[in-house]
This record gives sequence, C-alpha cells and structure tokens, in this order.
Amino acid sequence: MSQQEKVEYKSLFAFKGNSESIIESLKDDLKKLEKQKKKDQIYNLKKDIIELKIEKEKFRLNRVVQKIQIIQKNQVEKKFDVQEFLRQLNTNRDVIFTQAKILRLEGELLELSKKNDDPNLLKDKKISQLIVIRNKIASSLKKIQEKKLIDLILSFNQGKTKLIIDDYIQNFNQKNLNIPPVRDFINQITSEYLELQDDTENQEDDVKIALENYIFPKIYKTCLEQVLTKEKDDIIFKKCCSFANIVQEQLHISPKIQSSELIPFIDAISFMKTLPFSSTPTDKLYTILNASQAIYNQISSRSPNITVGADDFVDVLNFVIIKAGISNLRTTISFINEFCDEDFLNTELGYYLVSVDLSANFIENLSADKLQKCSLNVINRNLIVFEPTKFKELASKTPYMKIQTETFILEGYQLYSIAEWNVNVIKFFSTFVYHTGNKEDKVKACIINFDSNTTESQQALINKMFFSFDIPELYLAELPEGNILISNSTSFTSDNQTLFLIPSGDFEQDQPLINLNLNLIRLVGNSEKNLIRKIEKIEDLEEKFRKDYQISKNIPINQAVNDLVLELQVSLQHLDLFPSISKIDGVLNDVTLLGIQGFKTRFLKNKGKQTQNKISYLNKRIDQELNFNLFSQIKNTLQNICSKLSNLGFSTDHNVIKEPSFLVELIKHFQVSSNIFPDGRLGIKTAEKIEELFAIKSKVKSKN
Repeated sequence: MSQQEKVEYKSLFAFKGNSESIIESLKDDLKKLEKQKKKDQIYNLKKDIIELKIEKEKFRLNRVVQKIQIIQKNQVEKKFDVQEFLRQLNTNRDVIFTQAKILRLEGELLELSKKNDDPNLLKDKKISQLIVIRNKIASSLKKIQEKKLIDLILSFNQGKTKLIIDDYIQNFNQKNLNIPPVRDFINQITSEYLELQDDTENQEDDVKIALENYIFPKIYKTCLEQVLTKEKDDIIFKKCCSFANIVQEQLHISPKIQSSELIPFIDAISFMKTLPFSSTPTDKLYTILNASQAIYNQISSRSPNITVGADDFVDVLNFVIIKAGISNLRTTISFINEFCDEDFLNTELGYYLVSVDLSANFIENLSADKLQKCSLNVINRNLIVFEPTKFKELASKTPYMKIQTETFILEGYQLYSIAEWNVNVIKFFSTFVYHTGNKEDKVKACIINFDSNTTESQQALINKMFFSFDIPELYLAELPEGNILISNSTSFTSDNQTLFLIPSGDFEQDQPLINLNLNLIRLVGNSEKNLIRKIEKIEDLEEKFRKDYQISKNIPINQAVNDLVLELQVSLQHLDLFPSISKIDGVLNDVTLLGIQGFKTRFLKNKGKQTQNKISYLNKRIDQELNFNLFSQIKNTLQNICSKLSNLGFSTDHNVIKEPSFLVELIKHFQVSSNIFPDGRLGIKTAEKIEELFAIKSKVKSKN
C-alpha cells in the first residue's frame, strides 16, 4: 500500500471519529434543549432540526463504517477511490433529502425568530435572504429527489415539452448558434409551464432547479468546453500539488481556529473534493455551502465562543482548497458564474462562491515566500535522534532523508520520553534529552540528514514532523554533530505531560518497560502526577493493577498486562471497534481508546463520560482510561453475542481471542447466510441480525 493510499484510508478513520463525535455533540445539544422549561414552537423546531442532523450524520457514519470494512477486506485486491466514495456519500439521495428538511426547518426557525424579535438573532440585512434561500433549496431538493416534479414538467402539453427540451439539448451539444442561452431557455420553459399547468404546489425556483437537473447533466461537457480555462486550471492544480503537504501555520491560520484533527478540516476537504462531480451550477453552489458550513462547524466544535471573521474564514478555505486539489477549479468557478440562476448568486451562496474565487486567486499567485517559512538553516543541518529503528524505517521510504551515522553515543545527557507522545497517532517520536554534564550519563542515538534540495512542501512536512513543539521547555540545540531536541528543565510548566526517565539511555532496549508503564497508567491511573516516572519502578502501579483486575501474583506482570491488552484489542476488533489495518500490539494507544469510547457509545448508550467536542486524546494527559468493570463488559458483550451465534448453529470450539481467525470465518458464514457483506466483524448490522434471529428462535422454542 502506498503512502498516499495510507493517508486516504486514515482520512476515512478520521471521518468516522469526527462523525461519531458530531453525533454525540448533537445528542448533548438535544439534552440541553430538553432541559428548557419553555416548550413552544421554537423549541419544537430546534428539536426537530437536531434530530434530523443526527439522522443525517448516522447515515453518513454507517456508510463510512461499511466502506472501511470493505477496504479492509479488499485493500490488496483493488485500489479504493476515496474521492469517488466521498462524492457518492455527500450527494447520496438520503443525505440530501434529509438536508433539505433541515434547511426548510432552519428557514422556518429564522422566520419565527425574526417575528418574535429574538434577541439572539443577529439584526443582519441578510437574514431575509438566509430564510428565502434555505426554503428555496429545501423545497426544490425535496421534490427533485422524489422525482415527481420533472416527470410533471416532461409530460406537460402531452409530452411535447419533453420533445422541445430534448431537441434543445441536441442543438446545444451540436453548438447551434441559433438557440437561446441555457438560462433563457430554462426561464422560458418555466414560465410556460407555470402559466398553463394547474400546479399550485410548485414555485418558480422549484421548476427551474428541476429543469437544471434534467438538462445540465446532458450538456455538461459542452458547457465546460465553453468556459474552459485550462491554462489557469493547470497553474492552480500544480500549486495545490506542490503545496499538498502544507500545514495550517504556514497559511497564517490563527491558532485559536486551527483544527486538531488527524487530517485538519477533513469534512470540508471531503465536500470540496466532490465539487467537480456535480453537473449543475446549483449543485456546485450547494457543495461549496456544505464545505463552508463544515469549516464553521469544526471551528465551533473546538472553540464555541470564537467569532470567525471573513479573513479567518478565507485563510481556512485556502487550506481546504489546496488539500482538495481540484484539477479544474477556475473552469468550475466560471461554469457557475456563467450558468447559475442570478437569484442564487445574490444570496449567501453567492458570498461563498466569491470566497472560493478569492482562494483560487490566492493559490494561483502562491509562492514559498508568501508562506511562514521553515528555517532552511535548521533543516539542512544533521538531526540527532534517539529512536533509531523508527527513523531508519522512515529513511528507507523517504527520498529526502538519509541516515548519516547509524550509532552515535551522546555523553553527559539523560534520555526522557513523553508518555503522551508514545501513544499519539500524529507524533512521530517521543524522546528528548536533558544535559547533566556527567560523562557517566550516556544516550544511544543515530544521526539523520535531510536533502538540501527539498521542495517547499517537503520543507513544510519536515518542519511539522521534527521541528514543531508545543512545549515551551523544548528547543533545538546545536552540537557539532547536528541539532538535538533538548529541554532546559525536567519540570514542565504544563501538567499535560507525563515524563519517563530512561535509565539505560537506550530507548529501544527499554521499549518493553515504556509500554508496560503506558499500559499500567491507562489501566489503573498514575499515582505520581506531575512527577517524573522512573520506568523501572512500577511497584505502585503493579499492586493496584493486580488488585483491580484480580490478577494472581504468580503471573509475571509483563505477561499479565500484555495478555489483558491483547484480549481487549482482539475483542474490540471482533466487535468492529478496532481497525483491521491497525496493529494489535498490546499497547493501549489512542486508536484502542477510540475503540473503547465506541463501545461505550454503541453498547452502554453513552453511560460513560464523553466530551461534547471531538473525541481526542492528542493533548490530554494519559491517565486511567479503563477499569475492570468496563473491561469485563467488553468481554461479556463479545461472549454473549458469540453464545447467541452458537445457538443459531454457528459454533466453534476454538478460543476466539487466541485464535481470532476462526471466529472471523464463522461470522462470515453467518453474514453470507443473512445476505450481509461478509467482513467477519460483528458490526451493528450483523449484531442486530444475530439478536433478531435469536429472539425469533427463543420465541418459537418457548411456544413449543
């Protein structure tokens, strides 16, 4: 699997995690709303809107989960087109149909709030336009998706209207100059239909959009030829490719609105990637609106009290469009301007189109000197690192990095590891040194070097991976052999880090001890908060672990902890809560914790605490994330489902934890018999089917 494919697959997992957190956030909003004493019409509208948003997000989440399962099954056999999948996902009939309902209700809510002189409603001259545009699009999308309106139009006048439209399409594609412009033709048909047809339900804009959806897909290629600006498209697309690895800081995105997602602003990027695939100007405007809304939603989820100004928004939009890498952006903008209904361009949709136009201009003129630059003096010097195997593996796959010296002993320093960085999926390394001056203190290292001819985008990636630190006490020091990450103190001002002192100075030698400490802290909590942990001293953690998890003293602590975490990871994977492409390694990393949170949400109805914002451990101090009761619930849930599966005739004598492949094959047999995609995982659909069949069998048995 290529590095790009891995990034694409990670984007799906980021999409899944973000979608789950959106659902939980919406549920929290619903709970807060239900606490209100006044249950009036505004309350009912807000409640309906939130419930519809949950419904829409659940649909998207289920589709992403299903696709992840398919990828895990077929990743070697067939390359997966993420862009095509996201296009289908975000333009799916159910998603758009639900969004239409949401827009209609939002229009009603705005109208009602305006009438009631709601003090929370901004006194903005655009408010009426917001109401109108939401109602227009909602009404139009609803009817178009039901495929009723266009059938009425085409059958109008005994089917002659369809012949007229089809004849126009043929002439347009033949580039006949004696026919009216598309918009004039659509307006003409609309007027005739509304004037002569007894259709009181449909408004003018409904008919126009219905005609758009019928006509434009058939003339789309010809339309693009008319507005094609290939030279500018190529310039912008090449710039997007050149700066594909750009980071948020380089576009001067304010720290207060930066995204902390694995792939920042993934939802907005996903929407924007679908822009070339829609074939009507209104659909393209709606896609831009969705992407813009996703930007605001992401910023709001992190910083609810932040007001995003126009400049801040455009900075983020620049980032999103660069990451989306649209190959014909300038042509797409020209297509919308040329063929869109002018009424839409004078509303909120037009504002966001102008913003995209500004971003296109920015990217077209983008150069390295306009970015927040990496320090070439730093990048071009050697870098001394303390996790040799990891860096050697990276160097073997990365053209701009090479190993200068495989083994280097640094004297007069102690080696430390930041616990949180070990389990953080984004951080590439976790180690730094502290200068003691004592020659007895030695650290094993290797020296790497970066190619001096790195591109601008590679420099950005290097800067992000190796030279960006959010801890004030860490800085790069210059030694004769190269730069080194060092701390001027072993007492950090932030309380979000747990430091491990590595006595041997050899990170890889003590990796098992580091993992043991990480696991124990997440299993029982850290009793030495704000203190440096010496990884060889685990008596306090071991005693609590054995007591809490009922572990015999006869079992070595390494084996006991490793077996427990492995059982947890395998159980979560069987329950479709741990990615198949992630390594079952016996370490309670952030991926495993996301699986635990997924279990709480799915099986415990969110009885466990969960933050309103996106589930994230990236800036959180590691501490107890699991207890014996929760661990037992995960085990028992799997055993219970397996027991019911066995009752249905799908039984195995094998240990499903130590020999997981047998259960995977068993589940596949059940899924095939139940007409479910055979991924071998007890996902929501499979588990519900088992429950359903078990209940039926139990009911029949009780009657007999």
